[in-house]
Amino acid sequence: MPMRLVFVAKRGKADQYLVLTTTKLSLNPTEIIQIYGRRWQIECYFKIAKQYLQFGQTQI
Repeated sequence: MPMRLVFVAKRGKADQYLVLTTTKLSLNPTEIIQIYGRRWQIECYFKIAKQYLQFGQTQI
């Protein structure tokens, strides 16, 4: 399966990277980083909802 990998240097740690991957080969690296950034905000919201709103057994 063809994939595009994007290596992103961690802030303040030039020797460490995050690796983002997608199967949407039409996206450029900037678009991939933006999409993952938005997705990460959603994941953080779900984590908070599960912890503090007691949605632990709920699939969202």
